[in-house]
Amino acid sequence: MNVTLCRIHDQEIVGGSADDAGAEFNSATLFYLTAEEMLPYYKRLYKKRANMGLAWYHKNNPEDFYEFTSMALNDVYNFMDGGICYMHMNFKARNVTTRSEELFFAELALNNSVSDANGGYSTTTCSIVDDDCVGGKKDLLGVKDDLPAERYDEKNCYACAEKIKHPTGVTYKGGHYAEDYFVD
Repeated sequence: MNVTLCRIHDQEIVGGSADDAGAEFNSATLFYLTAEEMLPYYKRLYKKRANMGLAWYHKNNPEDFYEFTSMALNDVYNFMDGGICYMHMNFKARNVTTRSEELFFAELALNNSVSDANGGYSTTTCSIVDDDCVGGKKDLLGVKDDLPAERYDEKNCYACAEKIKHPTGVTYKGGHYAEDYFVD
């Protein structure tokens, strides 16, 4: 595995860590790259976002400490909800004590200045999920019979596909309206 190191104020920053300000897209030249050329940038950026989620998890669960291990780039959903850009992602991390690997869900929201060290994103939640957790309901949007009678469904996410495992619905903020979200 290639590890990118950056130096900030005489401190080494591992590429893709929560402190990796260099992972943010701060140059317009990146937008002219081919999809293949962009891949390393997205891997580094999404690793950073996953580590931002883990930092939130560690702050709220000080007895557990996990380190990022892997994620698939297609396990990240970006969407708008109520005027806020959200990111839902699944990634794997290993407990540093037990060495067991767990699947995590993280939600980040673009609610700060895009010129800050995190590109404006902050973590709203991060938790351990498993295959028994509910997946996104995006695929049900074309099937009217399976949609809730009310447009708002606090238990499910309609922005993500079923493969993105989510915790209990009230723990995350975005994606609860049964409508077609613009997802990239």
